[in-house]
Amino acid sequence: MRDAQGFAPPEGRQKPAIRLRRIAPALVAAALLTGLAAYVVPRGYEAGRLFSIVDDPSEVAGRALDEKFNAFVAAREIDEALAAKDSDLAQSFVDLAAERKVALDPAQTDKANVAVALVIIQLPT
Repeated sequence: MRDAQGFAPPEGRQKPAIRLRRIAPALVAAALLTGLAAYVVPRGYEAGRLFSIVDDPSEVAGRALDEKFNAFVAAREIDEALAAKDSDLAQSFVDLAAERKVALDPAQTDKANVAVALVIIQLPT
């Protein structure tokens, strides 16, 4: 039942409130699915990456270092190693930081190098 221009008569048209009531559940469902996808997709991607490296211990360790090893952790571990008089461990953290391109305080690097040098000097020949 349309008029000559192809429009429905005014009494046959739906009111905007009725249209909104019909489409609202679909909009809510779309919003919920979008939120759920934003939560699930990154975790699925991460799980896939972890699953692909599970058989390679060096990749697993490298990935853990990428996530956790930073300048703060390196500085803390170097200080603890020097406090325990373990200059080799301190130097290994300095080397790891250099390998991973983690910026360290030059004074801290120098302390580790001096500690290693002192151990080398004190070794009996």
